[in-house]
Amino acid sequence: WQAGSVDLTRYSTIASKQITPDKIATTSKGLAQLGALVSVEYLEPVGFDDQPVGTKGYLYRMVCSNGVVYEQLVLDAAGKVTGIVFRDKMPQ
Repeated sequence: WQAGSVDLTRYSTIASKQITPDKIATTSKGLAQLGALVSVEYLEPVGFDDQPVGTKGYLYRMVCSNGVVYEQLVLDAAGKVTGIVFRDKMPQ
């Protein structure tokens, strides 16, 4: 995402349809301001209301040379990404 190159084959059909070139460009621009990735820390599993059977959510803290970003990642039963969110603050 930071480099502006997203492999849509890793995403579910529904999720990949929502990932437009504009969304990639906007997200890439924001993440690029954080500088180079220094480390990734897995924080905890993430659940949500009406979570479909077989999906699993994860929360990561990405430390970059100029800041930190939190990534919430949701995978379906087949291991495809069904949701991804980057946040500048720890989600509540």
